[in-house]
Amino acid sequence: MACANVANLLLAHSLARRREFLIRTAIGCSRFRLVRQNLTESMLLFMCGGALGVLVAWWSETLLATVAAGYLGTTKIQLDGRVLAFSAAITLLTGMLFGLLPALRSSGSPSARIGHNLTRSLLVTSEFALALVLLIGFGLLLRSFLYVEAIPVGIRTDRLLTIGTTLSGSKFQNSAQRISFATRLLAGVRDISGIEAAALTSHCP
Repeated sequence: MACANVANLLLAHSLARRREFLIRTAIGCSRFRLVRQNLTESMLLFMCGGALGVLVAWWSETLLATVAAGYLGTTKIQLDGRVLAFSAAITLLTGMLFGLLPALRSSGSPSARIGHNLTRSLLVTSEFALALVLLIGFGLLLRSFLYVEAIPVGIRTDRLLTIGTTLSGSKFQNSAQRISFATRLLAGVRDISGIEAAALTSHCP
């Protein structure tokens, strides 16, 4: 959607610069050089957008890890080489795809005979179609998420407290010492006022 929107802006910008390109053509500049210039400008624009997207993803690591920890029990989320490679590839592809049409239109190439209004209509239609698909997908995802959240898990968790700990050091070198500590810990917790039940487990469900 963003690429189609940028292509629409590039197309409008190329029409505004048509006088400039006509003057360049009149003094001997070839259409290939005009297309190359416009394509270079659009590629630079899309590369800046791709780099900004990678930066936003990098800055969002902490936020995403915090959100994921509540559902997945992990806080390790990081970018890797495959993400950077995909970002570079998709940036080059979209830059070529959505930058070529405005470049051809601005140069007056015979390959670009599609009318300006028809081109813009096609771009706007594609944006609307993609937006509709995204809205439908988001609605189905939200409904599924709410349905999963409402499924009873078989136990009440509104008054449940879980505490995690790791036994280390010279006091807990063998299993007998750890079992002894766990037994005393469980007995002490059960004696606390207001505790109805307490248990120990190696993996919290």
